[in-house]
Amino acid sequence: MAFWVVLAAVGLLCLLGLIMVLSVTTVKSTNEVGNAWFYFNRQLAFVAIGGGLLAAALVVGHRRIAPLAPMAMGVSLVGLVAVLFIGREVKGSTRWFSLGSVNVQPSEIAKVAVVLWAARLLAQRAHQLDDWRQTLLPIGVGLGVTCVLIKLEPDLGTVLVLCTIVGVMLIVAGARVGLALFAAAPFVGFLVLDSLTGYHADRWGFLDPLSQQADSNYQLLGSLSSVASGGWFGVGPGASTAKWGFLPEAHTDAIFAVIAEEMGIIGALIVIGVYLVLLGAGMRIANDAEDLYSKLLATGISCLIAVQAFVNIGVSVGALPNKGFTLPFVSYGGSSLLVMMFSAGLLLSIAKEARTPPRRERARRTKR
Repeated sequence: MAFWVVLAAVGLLCLLGLIMVLSVTTVKSTNEVGNAWFYFNRQLAFVAIGGGLLAAALVVGHRRIAPLAPMAMGVSLVGLVAVLFIGREVKGSTRWFSLGSVNVQPSEIAKVAVVLWAARLLAQRAHQLDDWRQTLLPIGVGLGVTCVLIKLEPDLGTVLVLCTIVGVMLIVAGARVGLALFAAAPFVGFLVLDSLTGYHADRWGFLDPLSQQADSNYQLLGSLSSVASGGWFGVGPGASTAKWGFLPEAHTDAIFAVIAEEMGIIGALIVIGVYLVLLGAGMRIANDAEDLYSKLLATGISCLIAVQAFVNIGVSVGALPNKGFTLPFVSYGGSSLLVMMFSAGLLLSIAKEARTPPRRERARRTKR
């Protein structure tokens, strides 16, 4: 059942994303290009391409993709370096390549690359988990280099998410938790101190939403206003005021606030429930996986989806500082949606393998 639960959840979230993107971008599309369907058509194209990536990952299988993990890691690192020099700067952060009308975000690719690479390395060295030089050191170096490059953009949120996911994977793999925490303590301390200074310091204004109303908290106040306007049952499809420009980034980072406004608290809770069901199905797939690599990959992908959804929703309701994360499968965008769809395909591949009886068992049944 986990296979079909994941597939259904991803499909429902993509459908919801199409509806909400259309609802919130009609005015924006009309003002910018004179076509109310512009952003919807692009999102539909992204969903179609993402569906192809999902199918490709499912057909090719996570095992055939495993040898490509070091290459994926290398490509993501090259992209992270290049974006610092030739990337497009938006609101003080350089995270995107502009390829015509399409923006590519290397840090999104890095997320799934790190998960693939860490799962493969830990599985290959399962018998050496007690030797920190064979496990923690290479994981720490690879993750550290990736995080430093992402931090230079700067994007502290993605750094924290990657560290959390890899930490969970280490625990699932059976690494010595005490040693891992000891090694991570200085790095975590640095991230905490860094979050209190410079570019990231203003993000803590979420603790007092009424401060800096015209600056760092402008989007937060708009998001909270949309959530409050929805009440229990919402204002109805297409009736959100966000489309008139009152809520910045309404079709990307703040799309959950639009969901809460149009569908109400009940609808918002249902959407949260879909993500929880998706996480539960992913953990079930990890539990039923046939080997450590599959278990770690399923765990990493499930955590990636769940943590990103948790952060996006937390920002929308004022529980977390703004991190610029999209809502998986729902928010408008190319890089994030395509990476999430590909990751879902890998998760389905693991579930498919778990559903297939071993060859010896199939042969025995055939003889009968």
